[in-house]
Parts: sequence; C-alpha cells; structure tokens
Amino acid sequence: MNLYGKSKLDLDKFFFNKNKYKVTGLRYFNVYGDFEKHKNKMRSPVSKFYDQLKKENKVNLFEFKKKNEPYRDFIYVKDAVDMTLYLMNKKKYGLYNIGTGKPESFMKIAKILINKMNKGTIRLIKFPFHLKNKYQFFTKANISEIRKLGYKKKMFDIEDGINSYIKNLQKLKAK
Repeated sequence: MNLYGKSKLDLDKFFFNKNKYKVTGLRYFNVYGDFEKHKNKMRSPVSKFYDQLKKENKVNLFEFKKKNEPYRDFIYVKDAVDMTLYLMNKKKYGLYNIGTGKPESFMKIAKILINKMNKGTIRLIKFPFHLKNKYQFFTKANISEIRKLGYKKKMFDIEDGINSYIKNLQKLKAK
C-alpha cells in the first residue's frame, strides 16, 4: 500500500527466501499501550481515542457508507513484549507475527473507552480523500508459528488491555 510496507516486504524477501541467514524477524501488529505518545500521528487508535475523549469528550471515527469499517489486530504492549522475550529465549530463526489473531473494530474500541471513562460520544466524520487507497481496513496476525514453538500464554483481550492502559495512564498522571 505504501513505501513503508514495501520496504518491510522487500526485507522479508531478502532474508527469508534465501534461507542462508540466521535471522529472527518480528512483524508487530497494532501495538497499543503505555508510552506511545512519541509516535505522534502513528500512535494507536486506542491512544488517539483516549486523548480525544479527555480533551473533546468525543471520539472521531471515519464514516463508511458500506459498513466495512476498519478491523485491525490490536495487541497490548505487555503481550507484545512477552512474545518478543519468548522468541528471544527460544533462539529460533524465522519470521513471526506479534499479534493476537483477533481483529477488533475501531467502533468497539471507541465504545470500550467511552464506557471505561464514563464519558463521551462518537462523532462520525468524512473519510479523508488523501487516505484513499492508502488505508488498511483489515489486519489479522497469523500466530500459528509462535504457537507451534509452544507459546500458550493467554493474551489480554481488547477490553482488559484498554482497562490496564487507562489505569497505567492514571497512575502516571498521579505521580
């Protein structure tokens, strides 16, 4: 879809099609959680929606005429770190997806945040023209390879992850 995605695919092809390199590659899906403000516009919808609710008491979501709202595989940062450390300790070579394998809608995330924060509404806005043909509508990590290695840990579901995230943000603000 874009130069960033192409560069990742080219690197994967270079290292993993030749099978002569001893490399472990990790593909992180939509990681959300503490300390992502530095990512600015590239931070997760969870972080963006949280800030919108705090500042404006509303979440802005793109309006779609065909009910094909975005679904993405969101993984809480604690799970992403745990999976990364697991693979590091296994010392296995290959390409692994770091995700949950369970896509969630942006609408669901907005509703969870509104419920957890006890405030806010959803405002549907027009889809920006500059994102046409550049927007990912669906991602889902295939985590079968890490599961084959024995990774069995139950991950945060989206609601528990958002709840933990909000609690951590509140603790940081209190300090």
